[in-house]
Amino acid sequence: ALKQDGVHLKATVLPTGGGNDLINSGPAAIQAAQGDDFESPFETPEMHTPATEAMQKALETYAGVHTDATFAEYCGYLSILGLVQGLQGAGANPSQSSLIKSLSHITDYQASGLWGGHFSVDWGKRPPGPTECVWMTKLSETTFHLISGADPVCGAVIPGKSV
Repeated sequence: ALKQDGVHLKATVLPTGGGNDLINSGPAAIQAAQGDDFESPFETPEMHTPATEAMQKALETYAGVHTDATFAEYCGYLSILGLVQGLQGAGANPSQSSLIKSLSHITDYQASGLWGGHFSVDWGKRPPGPTECVWMTKLSETTFHLISGADPVCGAVIPGKSV
């Protein structure tokens, strides 16, 4: 909309919407997003890491998905991985209570490597999850390309501040 209104941004960085979410939106969306940068809290399919390849294989095997994962597919995949880790710690006959207890004691969830080793648990200061890191891609035609030097870009909490 900003482009249509003649606003010329120096940079467009979008926190989500890259990948097949955008490609599946059609030609007008693809055209509007040309040259835009997209961040991801996960390693992106373009990286072809063991973690991204394992996720793609699982999506192909169990869901019939033969394209790069969408943001929703990433979230679903990571949720199931977290549930499995919780069930593994909940005992042989898990109950709702033992599952909740197991999930609340997970301090080493790595999303099967999709966070690239960038995970932190700092109770009281921030919720458990990926550290302040993002991977960056840029759209060119119908292909996302990794941005050199942004693999990942990580920040930190400013001393004296809380998140």
